Amino acid sequence: MTNWKLIHSDFTSRLQQQWEKNSFTYNQTQDWINIGLTPHDCSFVVYLRDILKCEPEEALNFVSDIEELRVQYQEYLQSQNEESEEDQLVRAMALSLGIFNFTDNPSKGLTDEEAEQYLSTKRLNLKKYFVFNLGKELSTIPVTVSDYEGKTVSEPIPNLRRVEPLLSEHLTQLFDDNQQKLAISFTGKNTNQPSQAWTGNKLDQKIKNGEEVYIIFDKRRIKANSSYVRSKADSTTQLGELDWPIVVLAMEAKPQVQVFQSKKNALKFLRENDFKCRVVSCKEEIIGEEDYCLYHQTCLAKLDEQKSIPNIQEIDTFETWFNGNCGYVINKDNAKFPFHIWLVVYEPEYGKVEEKIFPMRFWKAKNLVDAHKKAQEIKKKLEKGSVGFNPFAVANPFCLIHWKADEYTTFADLTSELYVRKIEVPIKLEIKEPNNPCDCYPACDCPACNCSSRMGDIETIYPDNLDDHLKPLDVVWVKKESWGNVYHHVGVYLGDNKVCHYSGADKKQYRAKVIITDWKTFIVNHTTDGETFAYRPIIPFKHYELIAQQIDRAVDNDYWEGRYCLANNNCEHRANSFVFGIDYSKQVNERPSKSIGWCKKYRGQCIGKCKSNIANDSKGLTVKLTDEITKTNAELDNSTGQWYKEIKGQYEAKTVVPSKNCKIM
Repeated sequence: MTNWKLIHSDFTSRLQQQWEKNSFTYNQTQDWINIGLTPHDCSFVVYLRDILKCEPEEALNFVSDIEELRVQYQEYLQSQNEESEEDQLVRAMALSLGIFNFTDNPSKGLTDEEAEQYLSTKRLNLKKYFVFNLGKELSTIPVTVSDYEGKTVSEPIPNLRRVEPLLSEHLTQLFDDNQQKLAISFTGKNTNQPSQAWTGNKLDQKIKNGEEVYIIFDKRRIKANSSYVRSKADSTTQLGELDWPIVVLAMEAKPQVQVFQSKKNALKFLRENDFKCRVVSCKEEIIGEEDYCLYHQTCLAKLDEQKSIPNIQEIDTFETWFNGNCGYVINKDNAKFPFHIWLVVYEPEYGKVEEKIFPMRFWKAKNLVDAHKKAQEIKKKLEKGSVGFNPFAVANPFCLIHWKADEYTTFADLTSELYVRKIEVPIKLEIKEPNNPCDCYPACDCPACNCSSRMGDIETIYPDNLDDHLKPLDVVWVKKESWGNVYHHVGVYLGDNKVCHYSGADKKQYRAKVIITDWKTFIVNHTTDGETFAYRPIIPFKHYELIAQQIDRAVDNDYWEGRYCLANNNCEHRANSFVFGIDYSKQVNERPSKSIGWCKKYRGQCIGKCKSNIANDSKGLTVKLTDEITKTNAELDNSTGQWYKEIKGQYEAKTVVPSKNCKIM
């Protein structure tokens, strides 16, 4: 009995039986092991022998590296497991091409002949890719090139092969440069040198064994003068300085050029890539010349309408806990870090407030791969229902987006219109008739008649339904006047005409506390013009439940009662602290000295730092967002009382937009 351990020391009786069961003799097995395989590769060798129709030496000639064949083998196994019925796959391709209607019998399918016709005669209908058969459409006859006078100007070129008439016709139409394409030159990755694996005898062997081998390349880059496929061959293909109408294909430029070892794998790839929307996670089919499904075409049109992002390379859409209409866009320019990642948030029309798209550029990368990884990372952290969140990111998603979240920057930068939407609350001024007008009312302008109220009182009329303009947790400002000073009182709108604000109910500010009142109480003493507006974070600085818990704690526990200080602890400080997580007042920053002086003069019992001439807690012009949020979150214990439940309910009912399909339009 022959000792198979002489072939390889790893052979066991079980492994020997496996090879013999698959009809390998001792000598045949030895030939396969000698090309670099092991006794454990029996099933791999069966694939090489039975599927690729290769002998041991031919397998090495087929590719430059045996590991490449292993990759193709794994791909083959995967395709067998995923698509056990080829007819289903072929029929699916036929449906996309419009060969059949979707109502046709699923078992109808395409015959092998029809499938081959699709992969050849129908290939120009493909949207993104071009496919040809290696063994059936290329010749192994050596090619020489002649000049325009018919004189031979080259020896047979080892990486150049003539194509069959139908492929020549289709390549000519594909490149559309009025020059007939008669051959393909197989080169390396950057088309500077012939490919070592696709030249000479190795190339001929691939063609001989290639009846089930299909080469697919991305045809969309042709007009972009891409480095992996060109319409003319020059000195890089050993043809001298003259240009020749020969297609140059860089076989090592993956994924732009790919080799598939079976018709099924080629069809599967086209099904999953050529007829799917380019949006990363979109599974919709596209019919026609566009790269996007109708839904995402609308998204892009809407985005372009409001703010154009040129040269888009990648797009994806997703839902978050704060908005069901989010996505990202990656575009490219000529900068050192050319790939820019934009988070896009769409706010649909809300009541009387018009729709708006907010594109926020938040990251740069040197290449598309890095940009994709970063964008997907952000998507995963923000995505509704995803797991593995960073808890800080969940509660404070804005910290993921702003590129200076962990650096010192201005409050205005953090709350600019890129990230925070300003909502104007419409008002109208109505003149009331005086109770006791004089006889000459309303035309009288004579002071002698002592009709001081002859023009009546001016009343500010707000909308009947504030919820048509404001959303829960908007930071709302209303212009007021007190002791001859004009300022804005600031609070947090809670929905249903209720506002949380830091105020002194009895006008003694040293007894001020955080309260929840109706709108009428909030705007008392407003100026005659009634100027009112709100700030709404597009990306929340804090999770809405956290804000609701902190407001509940502040109200029910009389937090900050008796601690009012105009310069350091006023109504704007508290509202910004709740919603943005930043203990800061823009009004104080605009006039710190006046705030300190006014507080000292009229609020002598306050215990703030204004007594030491400190305003805005010495923050100056800049703040560090992560530090501010950490501090304000720690300052208040969380509480889940009745106010928490009511605020949370209002927010979820009016702000969290349910969405069957995530959208940007």
